[in-house]
Amino acid sequence: MKETKTKKKKPSKKGGQVEKTEWEVLQEEMEKAEGGSIQIVDLTSTDTPEDVDLETTYSFSVFYKTPAKHRLYKGAVLYGTFSGHVATFEDHIKMGHVRSQCRGGLPPDSFDEDFNMMVELKASCTILLDTYPDWFNLEQLYDQNVAVEVYSEVMKKEAIFRGDVL
Repeated sequence: MKETKTKKKKPSKKGGQVEKTEWEVLQEEMEKAEGGSIQIVDLTSTDTPEDVDLETTYSFSVFYKTPAKHRLYKGAVLYGTFSGHVATFEDHIKMGHVRSQCRGGLPPDSFDEDFNMMVELKASCTILLDTYPDWFNLEQLYDQNVAVEVYSEVMKKEAIFRGDVL
């Protein structure tokens, strides 16, 4: 699903009723969704599908309905817009530094797969995301599911740029 500036459009009137924007409809759907549901809306503006491969910057919005039983979020909808960029040579060095700091200089095989995944997530999101909602502070985020989904979207953008994905 592609959306460029839907959240800023004024609702139009159709048959005497106010027509909701795609953004408003998505917000309502997420309010009704079961906990753990997530929607990602690509906001990267391109003229043709081929242009997607050339974009070095991107943006997307996340709507995440937290589980009702979550002790902190209790079924709240977390949403916001993220913007980032494709990794440069310097970014790869910075991500390596973040990984090394998280592991205390020890090699990756000294840790389990889950830990290494979280380290990779932190390195990528910290360096490649330029803007993100206040609630996406990895040092204070209590729900891994939304962090993993955001990380997946960042990696998808990397793969598309590098030609690894059709």
